[in-house]
Amino acid sequence: MGKKPTRQTFAQMVSGLPETEDVVPPRIASLDDDTLVDESGLEYTCVEEDLPNARVWELARAGARVVIDACGCGGGCGLMWVDTEDVKALVREGPPRHNRKSATFSLWQADDGATYLLGDGSVRWGDLDVRRFSEP
Repeated sequence: MGKKPTRQTFAQMVSGLPETEDVVPPRIASLDDDTLVDESGLEYTCVEEDLPNARVWELARAGARVVIDACGCGGGCGLMWVDTEDVKALVREGPPRHNRKSATFSLWQADDGATYLLGDGSVRWGDLDVRRFSEP
């Protein structure tokens, strides 16, 4: 019988691979204290906080997109991205109808001028009724 071929260890296999630069994956659909990243990877910074409902409606009518952080955790458990057609439907319903104790909106803007309205908390607007997890 012939001799079994010697197998390489994992370390030997890896050492034979060509070196590459570290690649940082794009930040997709996330929120931290300073940056909102949309589903396409575009970054936004907060430019206005604690917006009155009338201002939210005005900005949405002007084309701002909408994203909701329902539990107010800063996006840790996910964000609800409202599609453009649904935003148009919300605008037709008039301003949001929640009080500012249960939900707030802030305006986020990208370098190219694109805007998002970030709803934080129990947003009630048209058919959209997003409640914090702690509410009954």
